[in-house]
Amino acid sequence: MQQRWFWAFCMAMIFGLMFMKSNIVMLIFMILIGGAIGYFTGVEVEKHKKPPKE
Repeated sequence: MQQRWFWAFCMAMIFGLMFMKSNIVMLIFMILIGGAIGYFTGVEVEKHKKPPKE
């Protein structure tokens, strides 16, 4: 499993649990936002781990 998808999944779950009590539209919206944030976090982490190619 790739790092970025792991991050995306974690963030989506956290956002989803935070907004569990609210309506379903808000819940889906927050899961999407959380997933997007997590995905880009994972991409950044991967970028920093690899040595930059000159």
